[in-house]
Amino acid sequence: NLLGFLIVLVILNFNTNYYLTALITSFVLSVSSTALAIRFLQDRGEMETNYGLISTTALLVQDIATICFLMLLMITRGIKGGEEKFFGFILGGILGFVIIVLIIVGRNYISKFVGFVLSRGGRDLLTLFALFFAVAGAYIALKSGWSAGLGACMAGVILGQSDEKHQLVSEVQPFQDVIYALFFISLGMCFPVDWVVSNGRQVILGVLGIVLLKVLINGVSLKLAGNSFRLSILVGVVLLPLSEFSFILGREAYKLGFVGEFWMNFIVTVTIFTMILGSFAMLYLDKLNVIAINLLNRWSKNIPDSGLEFESCLAPHVVIIGYGLTGENLAKVLNSTKIPFVVIEMNKELAEKAKAQNPMRLIIGDATQSVILSKASLESAQAVVIGVNDPVACRKIVGQISSRYPDTYILVRTRFASEIDVLRKLGADLVIPEDFETSIEVVAHVLKRCGIPDNIVEAEVIAIRADGYAMLRGKASTRAGMEEIIKILEETTTQTYYLEKDRVVVGKSLSEIDLRKKTGCSVIAVVRRGKSFPGPAGDFVLEGNDILVLLGSHAQIEMARKILDQKREED
Repeated sequence: NLLGFLIVLVILNFNTNYYLTALITSFVLSVSSTALAIRFLQDRGEMETNYGLISTTALLVQDIATICFLMLLMITRGIKGGEEKFFGFILGGILGFVIIVLIIVGRNYISKFVGFVLSRGGRDLLTLFALFFAVAGAYIALKSGWSAGLGACMAGVILGQSDEKHQLVSEVQPFQDVIYALFFISLGMCFPVDWVVSNGRQVILGVLGIVLLKVLINGVSLKLAGNSFRLSILVGVVLLPLSEFSFILGREAYKLGFVGEFWMNFIVTVTIFTMILGSFAMLYLDKLNVIAINLLNRWSKNIPDSGLEFESCLAPHVVIIGYGLTGENLAKVLNSTKIPFVVIEMNKELAEKAKAQNPMRLIIGDATQSVILSKASLESAQAVVIGVNDPVACRKIVGQISSRYPDTYILVRTRFASEIDVLRKLGADLVIPEDFETSIEVVAHVLKRCGIPDNIVEAEVIAIRADGYAMLRGKASTRAGMEEIIKILEETTTQTYYLEKDRVVVGKSLSEIDLRKKTGCSVIAVVRRGKSFPGPAGDFVLEGNDILVLLGSHAQIEMARKILDQKREED
């Protein structure tokens, strides 16, 4: 924002009469569209990628700074606007102070009140209450000489202090698209067509200059903050469209008399054009990502210093790319089992965290760059585990490793089922989607609970994974189908059974129980205190804590389990 302020001052030849105009202009042009960026990231499922987190953090800081600046403008105008306006803005200041007190001190009371509304009227009344509260906040702020949009925003901040804030968000969510549509319709209706036609050359130069400067300033700022060149480009594109707050801030500045009509027309025009250009740029973000990666691989020559010195050639090891939750847990296990590993992480905070697990080598850098990968001694790696959230970067990493090191085992953790086939074609040996693995664990536990033998459950899990999760993805399976599963379940199999001390059969011999006659299931072995008794005779007496090895069909074993599960009646 400071750099933008200086650029505007240069354009205005450092005219002291336009200092405030330059400051307002820099604020208007520096903030980015939260609505467009968040919706874009949510639709792509990339809110938690590195560039998604950086973008949302920057948007949050910009919005908070803009709200504060808007309040400052109103207070300044109140002081200069005469006695009547002065007292009006004093009243607004008192109201703002009360709101802050409510937020800090009254959190419990706000939560109780919202909970009371929910308990009395249910979800419908809660929705009406949230809308009424927002409208009331806008009305009170407007009557106090403040911006109506600012009042509605503060009302949302107050409601956000309640325990039911997530429920409130879900109830108001259906109105979000309608409100966005109304806002953009009103913005489009303000578009000065005649003014744009008469000032076409200035508009074109202004829009192109602002787009270039915005991307450049955002990108350079992020690069100076320690982010990679590729991330800086991606975030710069996401932050390209001017914010809804740009229009609100410009309109309030125009109403308060700080800027003129020409300036207001220019801001409306630039806001609309940058939103259009930014939306198109986001559609081609994947291609821009690939271009950025290719440029990095051409230009990069040096790896960032990790602060650790290691030998150039490593012994057989595991390479972990991305030190998120998956990478951290894997590093802990590898460290405890004394298996050497290398970590590649571009986030400096996560890289510092990785040092605690004593990796053989810690590489701070972007793994999409071939020069970074070359530092991990992939030629001697036993396996490469990729756990990055960016799907485009993940594809590029897999492609580079599989092409240069075709014998290296590549395991990829992904959040997107659509990436499975793509990553496998690029050379990944195993692609593990998070949701599918969770589903498999649930299925396995339920099958075991229903008495399905462990070996059948394990075979089914292996078959699902080997089939590329086709069953879970709704695709045709390459196996014989459910008929094969039924056939397997009907065949003779084995299963272990742990005999607890309170069972009826404890203290009885196998001939007394006579499982084979009653169920067709045989006890082919017993394990007692670590010692195995294969082929026990009929006079073999069962004891508590014995482990029985049962032989029979699935149905026969299930009947035997029911007999063995019977508990002794208490005296």
